[in-house]
Amino acid sequence: MSVRSRSILIVIALLAVVGAGFGVRISVAQDDYEAGKRGYVAAADAVCLTAGRETATADGEPPATAQDAVAELRRSATAMTRAVAALEALRPPERDDGLIRDRFVRPARLLSTRLTVWAGQAEKELAEGREEAAEAVVERSLAPDDAEVALRSFALSYGLSACAGG
Repeated sequence: MSVRSRSILIVIALLAVVGAGFGVRISVAQDDYEAGKRGYVAAADAVCLTAGRETATADGEPPATAQDAVAELRRSATAMTRAVAALEALRPPERDDGLIRDRFVRPARLLSTRLTVWAGQAEKELAEGREEAAEAVVERSLAPDDAEVALRSFALSYGLSACAGG
């Protein structure tokens, strides 16, 4: 075998070893990403499940009075605010951080703020003796807007089934 042929074989062998090393590194990085994503999804879904339990009524029935409906809206706003704070404390996989923040956490914060404002409006209406107006505010709070639909859709596509409402 000539020196040139041997040199080519050595280069090919080195490339194969180096390439395999990169392949292992890529595979390990992918495994780390998948494990990180699974951990994030589990933690975020646990937060959403807790928030759902906090807002559920004891008997599972819809509110019977305007006062009950407004109280349920306040519970929902409070639970959502706590849930968003917990979600903000979680760390998603590094490569998904911006995506999670932009399409999940920030929209959830906006929804939380909106629920809090509606709860305040409904409570004010109730305090002023306008039960029908309070119920109308509660009804408006229940209608999903485009941002909430997008938030739930993203949550579902990322694997956050409890956070998607499913």
